[in-house]
Amino acid sequence: MRYLIAYDIRDDDIRRDVAELLKDSGAVRIQYSAFEIECSPTLIEDLFNALRRMIGDEGKLIVIPICEKDQKRRVSMIVGAYRAERERMKEVIF
Repeated sequence: MRYLIAYDIRDDDIRRDVAELLKDSGAVRIQYSAFEIECSPTLIEDLFNALRRMIGDEGKLIVIPICEKDQKRRVSMIVGAYRAERERMKEVIF
C-alpha cells in the first residue's frame, strides 16, 4: 500500500529527525514536509508510532493511504527552479 505522510513541525531538530527517519524507512520526499512511501500496514503503523514519539506535542502529522486508482490519477505541476525534477518524475506535468 502507498501512503502520503505530511507534517508541520516548528522545531528544526525534530523536523530534521523526522525527515531522516522517513528517508531511512524508504520514503521519498515529494514536498518539503511531505513524503510518499510504499509499505505494509504493519510497517506504516510502526513508523507512525515512532514518528508520534519523536514529535510529541511539537507538531502535527498526517498519514493518508493512497489507493492504486488514485495514484494513477495523480497530477503534478512543477515550475521555475524545479525544472530538473521533471526528468525524475513519471506523472503528468502541465
